[in-house]
Amino acid sequence: MKRTFTLASAAIVALSLTAASVSAADETQDSSSLTRGQFFKQVADYLNLSSSDANIPLPSDVPADSPYAASIRALIDRHILDGYPDGTFRPDQTITKQEAGYVLARFLGLKDSEALEQLKEKFGISFGEMTNVLPDEAKQAVESALVNDEDVKKWLLDSYAKQAEQQTYKARMDQDITVRLAGLAAAAGELNTTVQSDVYFNRTEGIYMRMQMAVPIPGQAQSIDMEHYWTPEGVYMKAPDASAGGEAKWYNVSKQMPYGFEELMMLQESSVSLNATLMNDLFFYRDLGTEQTSSGTKRIIGIYGKIHDYADIVKSLQMSLHDSELQSMLNAGELDGVSMSMNGKLWVDESTQLIEKTEAFLSIDYGSSSSLPIEGIDMTMTAEYTDYNEPVSIVLPEEAKQAEELPAMPASPETTESDAPQAE
Repeated sequence: MKRTFTLASAAIVALSLTAASVSAADETQDSSSLTRGQFFKQVADYLNLSSSDANIPLPSDVPADSPYAASIRALIDRHILDGYPDGTFRPDQTITKQEAGYVLARFLGLKDSEALEQLKEKFGISFGEMTNVLPDEAKQAVESALVNDEDVKKWLLDSYAKQAEQQTYKARMDQDITVRLAGLAAAAGELNTTVQSDVYFNRTEGIYMRMQMAVPIPGQAQSIDMEHYWTPEGVYMKAPDASAGGEAKWYNVSKQMPYGFEELMMLQESSVSLNATLMNDLFFYRDLGTEQTSSGTKRIIGIYGKIHDYADIVKSLQMSLHDSELQSMLNAGELDGVSMSMNGKLWVDESTQLIEKTEAFLSIDYGSSSSLPIEGIDMTMTAEYTDYNEPVSIVLPEEAKQAEELPAMPASPETTESDAPQAE
């Protein structure tokens, strides 16, 4: 569990560097209305989706020879469909506009509870006043929602390449985070916190991050101030020491962090290819026009999507970083069933093609197979980037260099020979 949270905190720094669960439907069939199976197939065919796992079980009411079997399996694989509590998908039942909205919203990283509202506000999609969905309405909605601007994708990929070449910059990030608890811990409700971070980046000297985190506790609000250095000498953190009455103390956490300075630089260098991987079929990109500011013209780009199998992304990171900690997490199955939805906007300077501002909503769902007492994490984040290739000095304090070195965190148990499946 500690390793998972450590990975999440390191991912915040990495970011600075770079189905339908439905209510009961109207049982009244309307010959002019679309069925659930027809809509699922329409979406899968439009996106040319197929399942990466032919062994994914089909719902009890969808036989293998059903015309909707392949489409439903593909949408289950993408974590878009959940079905009904009794395990059925009812493909021949008329689909409601709420259900159709859930499906499109999940592809776009939008909340179920805001699906119809956000589809109308962001994409101009409305299914009309009827409860059910007509074929023409569905076709128009799918084509309006699940569209990619290829020119924007190419332009943004060029922007990522320029971003990766920068030697220095500064960033300011603000995050509102909600942790949704599961299991016995769910009785405690949600955990909410805010994090404000200032990041200073120098490709040769290191990364400095100052964080202020608000940790609400019953009857009072506590603020925790922390400092981090990722440098060629190691990774250091200054944080309150509970045993010393909360007085801040420096620690050498080089052995505890999944990423060191060199690995983060490798991640920076490989970020272009990683972003290209995400652009293939996981996210949808839109040109939202331009905005004039005192520093020039900014192009606004909308990004919407869902990483349906987070383990695949981490595998890509592991191959880039050769990180044994990430590999042990994959072997232990800690990321099985984890998915991440995201929607947001980028403001990119048209003359330099460098990102100057981001706004994003991220939702991580851990899935029913997770051993953690966490259902998911929701985060709203804004970030502003300045001082590209301007002087940014990273100097590790002397007291940090003298800090005690914390021991490495225990590794997840690897699969042993006795645990491995035996050949028949």
